[in-house]
Amino acid sequence: MLEPGGLFISKTACLGEQWFFRPLVGLMTLVGKAPHVLHQRQSALRAAILGAGFEVVEELSQPGTPPRLYMVARRL
Repeated sequence: MLEPGGLFISKTACLGEQWFFRPLVGLMTLVGKAPHVLHQRQSALRAAILGAGFEVVEELSQPGTPPRLYMVARRL
């Protein structure tokens, strides 16, 4: 558990932003080449972090395939 005032730093590939990752990763999971993956959008990840009692200190959406969300959040 992170103490109040502690920083949570995350750089997460948001697979929910790209539709074609879902069937590709699903197939890889079926054949045992990939673990279970949560296909989440940047907005849902941000909401989950805020809902867990954090405030966003810094945030950057990095373009790419898939896009990545870099976030620094402080525990309240």
